[in-house]
Amino acid sequence: MQTVKDVVVGLKKEDGEFTATDEEVADELASCFQRMFTKENENGIQQEEEDVDSGWTDNCIDLSTESVLKKLQQLPKDKAPGPDGLHPMLLRMCAMAIAEPLALIFKRSFETGLVPSDWQVADIVPIFKKGAKNDPTN
Repeated sequence: MQTVKDVVVGLKKEDGEFTATDEEVADELASCFQRMFTKENENGIQQEEEDVDSGWTDNCIDLSTESVLKKLQQLPKDKAPGPDGLHPMLLRMCAMAIAEPLALIFKRSFETGLVPSDWQVADIVPIFKKGAKNDPTN
């Protein structure tokens, strides 16, 4: 368990200024990720990654109860709980009971394009590599 967490502040923006608030940090990181995952087509027009033909179809995604059960049974035993507080070990132990309801939720979400709001929350922790901590690409 990590007891000390780094705070991301003072990221250098494209204009050379530094961020001052959490909102500016989030905006700068979002902008950086968007630049990294944008491609240009042969006409020089930018396309989002999702707009580029990736070659997959709806048939590539298996949302069956058996598939969900298999994934639940493969959850690592030594990982920390997510923002929902559910430990992977608990999900693994309850896999037989929750696989079918989860498969139904996954299918409905895929069909409607809607994701449960609780699933849109994540704990994001910066992991710095070599280089300056104020560089948003780092």
